[in-house]
Amino acid sequence: HGYISNIGAVIDPDKRTLPVRIVSTNPNHSLKPGMTVTAKIIYGQSKEQIVVVPESALVKDGDKNLVYVKYDTYYQPVEVEIGETNAFEIEVLEGLYEGDLIVTRGAEQLHSQAVLASKKDNIKVQAEKQANEIFSWKFILSLVMACFFTSLVWVLILKTRSKR
Repeated sequence: HGYISNIGAVIDPDKRTLPVRIVSTNPNHSLKPGMTVTAKIIYGQSKEQIVVVPESALVKDGDKNLVYVKYDTYYQPVEVEIGETNAFEIEVLEGLYEGDLIVTRGAEQLHSQAVLASKKDNIKVQAEKQANEIFSWKFILSLVMACFFTSLVWVLILKTRSKR
């Protein structure tokens, strides 16, 4: 058992063969590098249905595997658990549902733009927070100064009245 990792580009017309690279477990080490084998390729006879996405749809972000799903007018990154892979497709074990529309081209660029926009939003939020903190301190200081001067004025008024 294994999977096709590479398909040759040219068919040998004399032998009527096509070179194919198959990745397989080899527990007894009976297969040696460079050996040729005759293999039967079974296609489309899986007992269970699986979800596969093109390799170009998967975005790796640290230890997360993401696929962008289209919702109405926006795209949302969805974390997925992946299974078997080959050169073209990746099995998705969890995270996607039947009918999900996914980004298959440009997912990396979409992710980069989302990360950049997120960083800009974080910087904006931090700047607003700092501005609010500065405003709060200035406002409190203004109130303290106003109370102080108001008290000083009252003290002066009371002293002036008491001298009369």
